[in-house]
Amino acid sequence: MRLQLATLALIVAAPTAAQAGAIAPHRAIYELVMDGRSENSKLASIEGRLAFEVSEAGCDGWTVNFRMASRYTPMEGAVRLVDTQSTSYESVDGAMFDYSEKTFVNQSLDGETRLKVTRDSGSAPGAGSISLPDSKDFEVEAGALFPLQHQLKIMKEARSGGSRDASVVFDGSEKDEPVRTITFIGKEKTAGSANLNTGNKQLDPLRGLRAWPVTMSYYAAGKDEQVTPNYSITFDLFENGVASSLHMDYGAFKMRGELAQLELFDPESCD
Repeated sequence: MRLQLATLALIVAAPTAAQAGAIAPHRAIYELVMDGRSENSKLASIEGRLAFEVSEAGCDGWTVNFRMASRYTPMEGAVRLVDTQSTSYESVDGAMFDYSEKTFVNQSLDGETRLKVTRDSGSAPGAGSISLPDSKDFEVEAGALFPLQHQLKIMKEARSGGSRDASVVFDGSEKDEPVRTITFIGKEKTAGSANLNTGNKQLDPLRGLRAWPVTMSYYAAGKDEQVTPNYSITFDLFENGVASSLHMDYGAFKMRGELAQLELFDPESCD
């Protein structure tokens, strides 16, 4: 299972990462617990941790490291420890995307993906190649957004008072398949009104920032008739690109993630 969490943004027109003022390079860690399940779910409980780090890769792009480790306890049978780790690189101009992912089940490697997409511009069709698990060439349709491009679009919508976005996103988590993403943006939360742990001093940099409640629902691309999303996530998105108050709905069960640790990095100087 892959959580598609793109809580970061870039200014697409900017030629360097230093001008991408809508995101703060940061590391965020979330504590995860089960927050409900369907009547047919065979899970008794879930608990885990999600770590998300975005950093500047020189002045030309961004690197995102993601790790989600969860303990799944079924009603019957053995406990499963699922650990998904991914690293991605996206160029500022949206012309390159490099993605790798490993999944471990009970500490044994269960799957690995490596792929790369290049294109002439951020809106052009892309040529993709998968090297793991099997070699394969594929195409990314024109207009599909990489994760940072998509987050930019959502951030701009939020700041301008927009409430809805529909986009095709390619993030590598489904190998050569993009996803159709429907996003709803709620009313702006003024500085200090977002729900944060008041006793956690690490979160103090967020208390003076605006935030927007955001819900992203993910569907199979090319299936516009699909009514129920494959999964969805709701969170508060701060104006510096950090997310809090995660709520993930996978249909059979739901998870809640509380922002427990936050470290902001100094941005690089790119003149």
